[in-house]
Amino acid sequence: MAQAVPVDEDQPLPGQTAGSNRGKAVARTSPSHPFEGIKEVGTFFWQDSDLKYRFCAGTVVPSPDEDLVLTAAHCFDSTDQQKKLVFVPKHHRADPKPYGLFPIKVGQIYADPRYLRKGGDHDYTDLDFALLKTEPRSDGKKVQDVVGAIPIGYGTGFDHPKTRVIGYPWLPDDDKYEPHQDPLDCTSPMKKFTTASADDWKGGTFSQIDCDGYVRGTSGGPFIIGGDHPQVIGVTGGWQTGGHSDDTSYSAYFDSDLKRIYDAAVAGKMPAPVVLPAASTWKHAKDIASGYFALNGAVSDDRMDMFVLWSDGELTIYRGADKGLNYFDKEIRVQKANKLWADHAKQVVAGDFTGDNGSDLLVLWSDGEVTLYPSVDESLGVRNGIRTAMLQGM
Repeated sequence: MAQAVPVDEDQPLPGQTAGSNRGKAVARTSPSHPFEGIKEVGTFFWQDSDLKYRFCAGTVVPSPDEDLVLTAAHCFDSTDQQKKLVFVPKHHRADPKPYGLFPIKVGQIYADPRYLRKGGDHDYTDLDFALLKTEPRSDGKKVQDVVGAIPIGYGTGFDHPKTRVIGYPWLPDDDKYEPHQDPLDCTSPMKKFTTASADDWKGGTFSQIDCDGYVRGTSGGPFIIGGDHPQVIGVTGGWQTGGHSDDTSYSAYFDSDLKRIYDAAVAGKMPAPVVLPAASTWKHAKDIASGYFALNGAVSDDRMDMFVLWSDGELTIYRGADKGLNYFDKEIRVQKANKLWADHAKQVVAGDFTGDNGSDLLVLWSDGEVTLYPSVDESLGVRNGIRTAMLQGM
């Protein structure tokens, strides 16, 4: 374990050298130092590699079955669901496994499905958190029973003057870290960081910590507040998977999205896909209609779908799933943003007006015209509109 090398998730990005800055240097940072670690925080290994390959960090959090570890979603991909992994609490050079090894149950990595799909780390960088379900160690004891747990803090805000950050760094050519495997410790003010989207990465608002030397490998390490009553309020990950320099680390904000992932992990069920946008987006919805717009859905017992007219003229269908799944399972853009629908569509009404079992759309326009669009669906969209009346002349 002392000779462990990083897996692909911890390798430098294309065009970078290991340990290099991921952007502009930060003007003021807090010092960090190697230490033995704390019992609730550890790192991950590939179980079938003789514990040679180490990556990322995780924190034991309270759960009814005493078996959950919180980390960053970008540390894993869909193939990791089928691999044998282990969590090693307080792994450090002097005593590599002081509390033993806790296998990760195959298929028990819980993250938002939007993040795990191809390109999801770019499109949903603000969902960079995951929970893993562990199995008991060889003597049958569960991880929380052995090392305790740090509660998750939801919605705690961004202003925390004393935030502790722990992470397992990796530098291939620095004797300070290689072959040492001691984690880093740093306490620094946490603050809000907001960025626009750039280079195919979705922007957003994140928690930011400026600590020296939090290089690749520190992903998934906790942001901890609270002193004698600690809470973990972040994990290194988000906005380009953790930070734009070795001395700046980000975390996705812990809100209802993480709570949904946590509840799914506790229940042992994969989180339901969430396709509906956030509340801030719904402020731009101009009108909504319900109907059967997606007749060839993913399930035989389709629920009613939702048609949305947005203020920029974009038209969207949210496909309803069956009552057992109880969610919209797909977002379908029927028509891209355009001035005609943005400026002149006043109201939309759906119904089976043509008797073909699919939903048609009636649109009231600003000049009083009413148009019938027969059989609006996910493949053909809105087409072949039929002008049905001029309300001004009725």
